[in-house]
Amino acid sequence: MLLNAMLFANGPLGNWPKGVREHFPEGTKLRDVFEMLQRKHAPIAHLFGTGLGYQLMKAESDILIRVVSHLFKQRITALPLHDAVLVARSHAETARKAMQDEFTLRTGSRCSIVSIDFGPLQQ
Repeated sequence: MLLNAMLFANGPLGNWPKGVREHFPEGTKLRDVFEMLQRKHAPIAHLFGTGLGYQLMKAESDILIRVVSHLFKQRITALPLHDAVLVARSHAETARKAMQDEFTLRTGSRCSIVSIDFGPLQQ
């Protein structure tokens, strides 16, 4: 929640975002956690406080729309669900590949984690 708040904020955070403070030990300073997150996520730390969060949401949405459209053209029914698509088990690998390919096309990177999850098996 804190990392997301830092990506959506325009400028440094002045206070703990609502619902975040209680996840840290009493006496923890926001500044210390912010510095820890900067170290942990050094490659993207320069993006904290830039308001980039909405652009990331739009990019994710655009990718998902392209994936669903691609699957539709192949006559595969796909239900978009946040950052995933629900497809018949027989089309799982096709959907996974479509998501990976679209991510790579949009970002120029193959460093995405696209997984297949069939959820709990019902008997």
